[in-house]
Amino acid sequence: MKNVFKRAIELISLFNSDALVSTDFIKDNIKDYRSLSEQSFRRAFERDKSLLKSFGINLIYENDKWSNEKGYSISGNYVYKELLKDDSIELSTFFNTYLYLKKLYFFENNKFFVLENISQLLKSINEKRRIAFDYHGVYKKVKPVGIRLFNNIWYLAAFEDKKLKTFIIKNISNLKIGNKQNLFSQYDKKSKFSWEDKNTDIYLEINLPTYLYEINKHLFHGGKILSTNIQDINLSIKTNDFLGLYKFLMLVSGSYRVLNIKNEKYFKEFLNEI
Repeated sequence: MKNVFKRAIELISLFNSDALVSTDFIKDNIKDYRSLSEQSFRRAFERDKSLLKSFGINLIYENDKWSNEKGYSISGNYVYKELLKDDSIELSTFFNTYLYLKKLYFFENNKFFVLENISQLLKSINEKRRIAFDYHGVYKKVKPVGIRLFNNIWYLAAFEDKKLKTFIIKNISNLKIGNKQNLFSQYDKKSKFSWEDKNTDIYLEINLPTYLYEINKHLFHGGKILSTNIQDINLSIKTNDFLGLYKFLMLVSGSYRVLNIKNEKYFKEFLNEI
């Protein structure tokens, strides 16, 4: 495994400019590849590409019919390049730790974990580049502020027309990053993600069977019992845990009665983004 990590690091290091890298150049410049037959090299190269992809780093073969140039380009290596700046980080140890955590938490089976977008967004945020993407079929052009993992969902906070908005990253497609760096010098330090703003709490009072509440109460936070008996319960809910509340209401659907509700518009906005 140590040799695999070594080759992966050497592969990334070949891409130190915007020029395309040919297959022959890759084989000639990585010692472990040189003595292999063509078939063995292809197998090893494909395995190494798959390993890099698990880190969000993609080697993409480009063969534009309108250009004489062809070969591999790289994307998603922004985090790796930032790690190189820190002499205290040993890359093989980092890769081993990452793969262990990935296996432990089964990131590859979770739709919320969008490696390629995360790496590109980190690059745009740190270099203060404008980004553009499709979001539910609508073209967006924004200034990114930060990303956050909340309740198993990755979010992007970004300014669109001077208004701070939150986007679910798994719904972002065709992400493009602007060429110019440092387009915006400073953000409003008071800006928060929607769930960090207390004004976005939804307030609910509902009545539902006691047994349903006891079975499903772990799904969200912010519930408070107003009154209860053997049959049913009156529950007060003040929360910005919209995903947890959504799961809870879906599971008790048809069995609860709404007694009071405030700020439901924020919950509706969340539902429109799912």
